[in-house]
Amino acid sequence: MKANNGILKERIFITLFFVFILSIIIISFIRISSSTTDENQWMDLPSAYYLTQDVNAESVNNNDTSEPKFIPAFNLIIRVNEVLPDNLSHFESIIKNSNGELLEFTILDIKKFKLAKYNVNKKDFDLSKVRLIDSAVIIRFIHKDGASDRAGLKVGDIITSINNRKFSNSMDADKIIRDGEIGKTLDYNIIRDGKEIEIKVFLAKYGVNFEYLLIIITGLAYIVLGFFISFNKPQIKAAIFYWFIFDDGGIFNCQWLIYF
Repeated sequence: MKANNGILKERIFITLFFVFILSIIIISFIRISSSTTDENQWMDLPSAYYLTQDVNAESVNNNDTSEPKFIPAFNLIIRVNEVLPDNLSHFESIIKNSNGELLEFTILDIKKFKLAKYNVNKKDFDLSKVRLIDSAVIIRFIHKDGASDRAGLKVGDIITSINNRKFSNSMDADKIIRDGEIGKTLDYNIIRDGKEIEIKVFLAKYGVNFEYLLIIITGLAYIVLGFFISFNKPQIKAAIFYWFIFDDGGIFNCQWLIYF
């Protein structure tokens, strides 16, 4: 009898937990489908060091004849001698303390999102060719004919503020978008090819496309499967903890929960 009571309590707990998670999913789905979007995808700036001038250099990959004999300006310095500088003083220290005359730069081409390595002679580089950019995001993808595409935003644009509001990371920037109103404009201050530009973007309704709907359905399938395993085998502790695992399709890995 005690064993049956224990199983009953566990099943009640599992059912309540299932209802709780399902409620979160429904609320998140509603918020996503009714929230605003600028129809692009951005990410945190991977480095604050923006190159403002070309730098004479040789590609580390000498077999690649397509690489220019210089580092093109308006790209990001990711590492110097395999180290990401903490600040400009640290950057200068890396250069001064480097053995030999050559420095190895890892550069991100922000329009192609492609990494390349270059050897740079110390005499050909100084920090006056670097601009420090804090608190910004970079556009990785533009939806064709979407709000950002119509406004003239491009892949590789670095967004430094939205409506004169600064942000510390991409999630803060997303929040500014979600706080906007459909059909209203937001002023984006961006850096493109070394120039500061202001672009107005008309916000659109997010909606739910097929790919996103497929993610939600996959997540629900995992949740329902977890519920039935846990409900029918509550005495198996691993079945209960299945809720917290869910592999790559799990509820704790689904991006749509950030809208809750």
